[in-house]
Amino acid sequence: KEFPDNHQDICELADFVSTEYFPKGIIKPADILTEEGVRVVFGDFKKAFDGLLEWRDNRFYTYCNLRESGDKNKPRIRFTLAHEAGHYFIDHHRNALKRGLAPAHPSFYGYRSKSIIEREADLFASHLLMPTKRFLKDAKRSVIGFEGIRNLSDTYKTSLTSTTIRYMDVFLKDAVLIRWGKNRNFLWKRCSENSD
Repeated sequence: KEFPDNHQDICELADFVSTEYFPKGIIKPADILTEEGVRVVFGDFKKAFDGLLEWRDNRFYTYCNLRESGDKNKPRIRFTLAHEAGHYFIDHHRNALKRGLAPAHPSFYGYRSKSIIEREADLFASHLLMPTKRFLKDAKRSVIGFEGIRNLSDTYKTSLTSTTIRYMDVFLKDAVLIRWGKNRNFLWKRCSENSD
């Protein structure tokens, strides 16, 4: 299905892909990429990137860095793969790589990028791993606040950060998430979409 590439359409595209491949249960982004014919390569790529999608030899390759965790099932790795799936499924991302209009570029975990392309892939990833209808249903049944978010994080095998952002977008009208670094330095903030 073709979608124009804007915010709502990227959300719908991710929801569509998750439902097509995994109508129930945990979404497995590596399996989705493999089913699409994308070769998934895991390894220690030092600090070069967390994830990378590349068009080479008439095929797409996704590289996923296991340097930090070493576990392919960790929320961080799952989000990285879902993010790279976003670059693959969002038409203008995939087509730019395939036509050589954009080079393969490193992606980094943590909602840090100011690049619209990276933010679109993050949006896709969060909706792929936490499909809207399922997530909203589970969020409504969960306890309000941190305990509920932690339970949703466990259920969807996603990080607390991505789960909190998703929770804010679908459930909380007035909320702010502030991310601090290890040295207590301010990294970024996120306001719920419905707040003024």
